[in-house]
Amino acid sequence: MRLLKIIRSVLLLPVIALYSLARLREMLGGVVLLAGIPIVIGMFVRLPVPDEFRAGDRAVANCPGDSFDKSATVFDVLTLCATRGVPQDKLTHAARVAAEWLDNDEDGMADNPFVNERLNANKATVVMSAAGFGLHGARIHAALEAEGRFGQELHAIETNNPARRDASQEEIHHIIVGGGWARAYPELFDERSTDSAVYRAWQKADAERYYVYEAPDCDEACKVMEFIYKSTAAYLGARADLAETEFTLKNQAALRSRLPEIVALYESRQYAYPILHWPDGSYPHEDQVIRYQP
Repeated sequence: MRLLKIIRSVLLLPVIALYSLARLREMLGGVVLLAGIPIVIGMFVRLPVPDEFRAGDRAVANCPGDSFDKSATVFDVLTLCATRGVPQDKLTHAARVAAEWLDNDEDGMADNPFVNERLNANKATVVMSAAGFGLHGARIHAALEAEGRFGQELHAIETNNPARRDASQEEIHHIIVGGGWARAYPELFDERSTDSAVYRAWQKADAERYYVYEAPDCDEACKVMEFIYKSTAAYLGARADLAETEFTLKNQAALRSRLPEIVALYESRQYAYPILHWPDGSYPHEDQVIRYQP
């Protein structure tokens, strides 16, 4: 009798597990972690989409899926898509920052047309939400992938917020480097290649403890991308982005002394890397360079 009860309990385990996952999805929204592995269980319970991600008939056509009700396109090569939870002024600020990265001398023309071509070819897209996509993120990233877009997240709460560091410079820099510079000049800027110039510079910075980034979810390619951003911040004197202790070279003089190879790469006139000024959301050619929808 006891053996029968044990057998019956074992047989019921899968049913209990499926029910528990379904209940967890109902509470949390669609994806749960089982032993660290994401489990998508949308087949069990269909939940309503949060209001922020319901654009409905207001969804803009140049954005992935149907969650975005407004967008900005910069130089016709980089698209920023925003949900209804993102105020227009946050989208505008992010679009101006993107324009400043691409037109760092602010003459109304892209500094490096080849980089812009790569961004266009990779359908570079920044997806903006109020404070993160949460479990709805799986749907957003699936839409990006289905349309062959090179994507990057940015949150309104971290964009031009006087109470905290403005993250728009960093996240937009990441997509411009990853979708543009790294594709245009892989031998120099490809964060995934162990043979690239930026990878070798990161290796040196890591070995000399100029740059220490221990986030467990950040692999080597991620660390190289962060290194490119931090070294650019040091070159341009962006003190707010160097407040942490992870990057010890806090200014251009220190960078030039310790990592002259990365300075030489940034200063090469052949590539027109953005080293003239740090983007602040003020761009004088907005009407000619940025298109908004609706």
